[in-house]
Amino acid sequence: MRSLLDSYKQAILGELRAVQPQNKWKVLILDRQSSNLIQNVMPLSEFYDENVTDVQIIENIRDANASFEAVYMLMPKEQVIQCLVHDLKSSPRLYASSHLIFMSPLSDALLSKLRPFSDRIGSLKEQALDFVPAESQVFLTHNRQSPFVLYNPSCAGLVEAHIKDIADKIVCMCAFLGEYPMIRYYKPHTAQHTARSLCAKLANVLQAGLDDYSRSNESFPPQTDRPRSILFICDRTMDLYAPLVHEFTFQSMANDLLPIRDGVFYEYEIVGPKGREKVQEVISEDDAAWTSVRHMHMSLAIDKLVHDFNKFSKDNESFTSEAKATNLNTIRNMLANMDSYAQGKDKYSLYINMAQDCMNIFEKNQLPLIAQIEQNCATGLTVHGKPPKDTLETLVPLLDDERIPMEDRTRLLMIYINWKQGIFPDDRSKLCRHAKIRGHLQEAIANLDLLGVPASKTSRNKKKVATTAPANVDEAFELSRYQPRLKDVIEQHFQGTLSLDDFPYTRDLPPEATPGRNSAPGSSLRTNRPAWAKGRSNLDVPKQRVLCFVAGGATYSEVRACYELSETLGRDVLLGSTHLSTPNDFISSLSHMRADRRELGLEVDRAPAKIPLLEPRPKPAAVTTNKMAPPSHTHPAQRSGVSQTSSHAPQASNVALKHLSHDVG
Repeated sequence: MRSLLDSYKQAILGELRAVQPQNKWKVLILDRQSSNLIQNVMPLSEFYDENVTDVQIIENIRDANASFEAVYMLMPKEQVIQCLVHDLKSSPRLYASSHLIFMSPLSDALLSKLRPFSDRIGSLKEQALDFVPAESQVFLTHNRQSPFVLYNPSCAGLVEAHIKDIADKIVCMCAFLGEYPMIRYYKPHTAQHTARSLCAKLANVLQAGLDDYSRSNESFPPQTDRPRSILFICDRTMDLYAPLVHEFTFQSMANDLLPIRDGVFYEYEIVGPKGREKVQEVISEDDAAWTSVRHMHMSLAIDKLVHDFNKFSKDNESFTSEAKATNLNTIRNMLANMDSYAQGKDKYSLYINMAQDCMNIFEKNQLPLIAQIEQNCATGLTVHGKPPKDTLETLVPLLDDERIPMEDRTRLLMIYINWKQGIFPDDRSKLCRHAKIRGHLQEAIANLDLLGVPASKTSRNKKKVATTAPANVDEAFELSRYQPRLKDVIEQHFQGTLSLDDFPYTRDLPPEATPGRNSAPGSSLRTNRPAWAKGRSNLDVPKQRVLCFVAGGATYSEVRACYELSETLGRDVLLGSTHLSTPNDFISSLSHMRADRRELGLEVDRAPAKIPLLEPRPKPAAVTTNKMAPPSHTHPAQRSGVSQTSSHAPQASNVALKHLSHDVG
């Protein structure tokens, strides 16, 4: 399938290219939020290759530039519209004409504020771009504080608005893809926690949002040969093992064990000419070396990295051999290829360093011993396919092992409690004392009940166990037997075995909703013709899309599962969530689940950020003499947070380019 990142970028560029001023050049105006969304898929500097002379932030003070038309790409928010109205009513005009592109539908109330300025608006479009494409098959609604709002009792008053915000962003995603999906949602029947109806509420609000969007847009959904998509709505409570179990595929393991920021920025040490120095690298979706190994088990990934690096070195022997360049042509060719060689070498160095660091931590933190218990509890079975015995006796020595980090001991105990479906309060206290677990980690354990794990066991309830024994497991992968429940749900849906009680539809069961066991994508009696009678290859048939949304944070193991399902099911499986969560993120959020709302620093409770454009400006000092020296002029770029360059400016004007600085917004 085409990458979400690339599709999003092309949508942005397509809207920009659609505006063709007579003098060719234009100014691009973004707001802080739309700027962040766009920078997720491309650097703003790329706009200067699109006849853009200037990229500006609407909240900042800007100089008039009436020689050019302006393209606004904005979020339809109240404060952004205030800034836009400020621009449109300026006299003299700021720009020759204003072309408005909103990243999501504009409300009638906000649209009415623009009507008085219709003579200054060259065009107005509403797009469906209010979501974050994180990977080629992953999208986010970018609500990192979502766990607090959805599960913290003190935030109950925020849940309804938060669900509406999430649903609106999923509607944007569906509209962007041209999908009007069937919706199934997770419905736990025996759960007693407050958020047990979360998925039902989100699914129904989403269904209403899609219906409203369809009524308002005659072209939605578009005509297509692609089978109708299916959308699964889940939340974090459906699977509490996935955010806790140690995963040993490359991307999951690295984000768990290494200090990777936002899933893409990794800082590590190298030995250079000046000795040891820190280097920060970006883990890029565009790098084939990364995407080829990220979902591999670490042992296989290391083998592939070593093999690929050796091949890379052999293919670039001119840079690694001791032979000297003998003529100018040789030197010229070497210089021409030096940048790509250096970049390739640096990337392999990055991934090999990451893998080595992971394996060092794997051994140091006793993860083989920990993972064995984790797998037994999460699957409910030993590697031999039998219910585990004497688990507590195996667990206690590990809780007492000071070589094991406190966070890992906490994770292990939480997995055990989840497997037992709660333990007696006295037992929990004893185990925490034995493991020396206290403070926020003890709070995290105590707050498991908010996610559906019984706070304590008051009777000898049976614990959950796996319903089927695992297939024969290669010894190398004994510590990777557990698969996220999300993967099971999707597989069962396409096998026709997913319970309608556990995963009902928002509407009556549609005829095409439940494929038969092992059915081919989009198959029907009409298409079951002999091979010689088929008009085109199955490779040409558009694949059905499967969308999964996990409210409250998805894990990297669930990301991997969706890529794997794309291959095994022959469908395009996309994962969405409020955010991507590492085990440390999950435990940190869980530890604050009972904190007072005032202590959480929620964005909704913060004072609005100051908007320089709308702030009162001091009056200029009166001039007392005509014999003053020319004042020292501060270029507007210094006020607006953008830097200058003149390399892209048209020769007929003296307008300097201003590159957006990274700290804006």
